[in-house]
Formats: sequence, structure tokens, C-alpha cells
Amino acid sequence: MSKKADILNFIVEQLRTIDGTEDTRGFISYGPYTYLSKVEPGNVYKNFIYLDHVNDFPTLTLSLGPESRQYLGGGVKYGTIELALRGYVRSTSEDVLNVADDLLQDIEHIVEVIAVLGCEHNIEECRIISLGTDEGLYDPFCVVEVTILIRYLV
Repeated sequence: MSKKADILNFIVEQLRTIDGTEDTRGFISYGPYTYLSKVEPGNVYKNFIYLDHVNDFPTLTLSLGPESRQYLGGGVKYGTIELALRGYVRSTSEDVLNVADDLLQDIEHIVEVIAVLGCEHNIEECRIISLGTDEGLYDPFCVVEVTILIRYLV
């Protein structure tokens, strides 16, 4: 398995932990985190899916962008990729933007987890470049978009 595929599988595995329960892993410096959203494990996809193909909410889809390489000499090289993460939420009982913001907060937590646990997968850096929503354009649906930068040792 390639390193990019390994990293993508690791990210999907971490996103599948967004289950509405408490994350009590000991490395979290600010204490336990309680997920605000509940994403079914089958609703996290390694490939990009459009809203009109989604039946269950919330759903998370991923798309790997192009990779750049940095050669430092001595056989050390880093790969940098941008990961586009798109989430779809739906709510008829409460403001859909609040539901989208809850999912954004959970995704931010997962990125922090990946930044800590990623060393097992040669991830040197994992951070959010941009995040946002469609601001309720498709109410009662909402699209959450997050761009994540991942730098790893090749």
C-alpha cells in the first residue's frame, strides 16, 4: 500500500470516530472532547460524492489534491498534499447552520488528533487551511467544506 493510501485510510478511520460520544484519549491536552455530531461509519467516503447522491446525513467525503515534493538531501523527502473534505448535513428541527458548525468543530478536533497520532503514519504536519459552510444556501441541507494540509515523510 502506498503512503498516500495509508494516510487516507488513517484519516477515514479517525473521521469514523465522530459518533456523538466522548473522546477520552489521554493525549488531548484540554481534556476529554464530546463529539457534537454522530456520523455513521458507513457515511465516511474516501472519494468525493455530490449532495444529490447522499441519502444519509451527516456524510463526509474526501478528495486528495495534487502532491508536491520537497527534497532535502540525504535521502530525506517530504510530500505535501491538500485534502478537500466536504460534509453534508441536514436538519429540519434546528437551524442547519448550527448543525454544520457542530460538524466543523468535530472535524477540527479530528485534525488535532491526526496531528498527534499521525507520526505512526509518517505525518509531520496536519492543519486546516480553510473551513466554511454554504451559509444555508441549500436549507434544510448544508455543505461544510474544509481544506486540510498534510505534510508527510516519503
